[in-house]
Amino acid sequence: MRARVVCALFLTLACSAPAEDSLKPVPKGGGLAPPPPAAPMMTISGDCSGGAPLTFQLSDLSASGDFAVLASRSTGATPIPASAVSCVGTELGLDEPLFVLERWTATPAGTDIFQRTPSADICDWYATAVDLDTCGVSDVVSLEGGSGADLDPSDGVITALPAGHVGASFFDRYTTAFGVPIFAAPGVGDDDVTYVATIMKEYLDNDEDGAADDADVLASMLDMRAAMVIFRTWDEAHDLWGSSFEMSYVWQPNPVELIHPGSPTGRFDGTLEEVLHLIHTTGYAPTWPSAFGTFGATDLTGAMDLARGGHFVSVPASYPADAWYHYFDPTCGYECQAAEYFYWGLTSQLGAQQAAWRCSEIAGEWEPCTPALFESTDVALHALVTDPSYGLPTVLPDGSYTP
Repeated sequence: MRARVVCALFLTLACSAPAEDSLKPVPKGGGLAPPPPAAPMMTISGDCSGGAPLTFQLSDLSASGDFAVLASRSTGATPIPASAVSCVGTELGLDEPLFVLERWTATPAGTDIFQRTPSADICDWYATAVDLDTCGVSDVVSLEGGSGADLDPSDGVITALPAGHVGASFFDRYTTAFGVPIFAAPGVGDDDVTYVATIMKEYLDNDEDGAADDADVLASMLDMRAAMVIFRTWDEAHDLWGSSFEMSYVWQPNPVELIHPGSPTGRFDGTLEEVLHLIHTTGYAPTWPSAFGTFGATDLTGAMDLARGGHFVSVPASYPADAWYHYFDPTCGYECQAAEYFYWGLTSQLGAQQAAWRCSEIAGEWEPCTPALFESTDVALHALVTDPSYGLPTVLPDGSYTP
């Protein structure tokens, strides 16, 4: 568990005011005034007066950057004082005195989540988050009202989504797979919800012994607020863009129109792809960034450059004749291409793509569709996804999880 620097505010009211002197300075520049910094987003869920922990969820922070969460008895316009060593003069929207609830480093996705159990006599206080790299400040949030209801663990059980949850305007039910939530929109069948959760469990617990195969991968997914969302169609998922839900979770859509258990002829089961994308980008990549990261020079991107016949930051007009991975969607940038490449490689190794009709269907994008072709064609990626030190799945999920 990560160590955290926490003010004693939630233990007693004798917390010394302000720990601003631990903050770093902001470089001063000349010329035209810079645009205002992007504001981080913070939501608080839970019942402050009930004695249970409050959950603070942050997003839109600087990637792997420092941040602080400050609290005060009332709102105001207090600037960070000159005695601080970062973001001096930044207006916080809180009154003096200021108390530090949290000071830590965001994930590579610019998110964080932590819990605090307050004493009942500070439930009428207010809090705000400050990105210490950009000096962006979140909206002020009341500890008393919070901003959404907590989710109870519900592995294997489909549960009504609490009315106060940040996703309640989009979803009416949820379940979890080892704590990772799967949200369902109205009109989505319970069978589809259960199926997506089952595929998630099979990937994470590939030996089906009842526990996730890699605790660090699961911890990364939970820390980054990974979630699957199920709508009836792709178009319905567009409603999440720009919403508070989008800012609260790292989510991957899995519309019902993609769910085809067993991949019958002509209908590949897209659940195998969408669930794996979420596990890769929020689990494998953060846990082993030099191996499975999609940003910069990693083992994965190095192998992809070989598979595409060169290093193409944007989609080229054509690929070299000897390339075997040729993705042409112009909306999919380099990092997106790397995520797709990982999916193609691992699922080919697991046998998901090997049916004759499927090989023909995907040939325009991915050529080594069988395990044998993958091993002989893409030597670098094959070595990476079969390296036993990473413990990636070796059995393709089939929708039947029996620990």
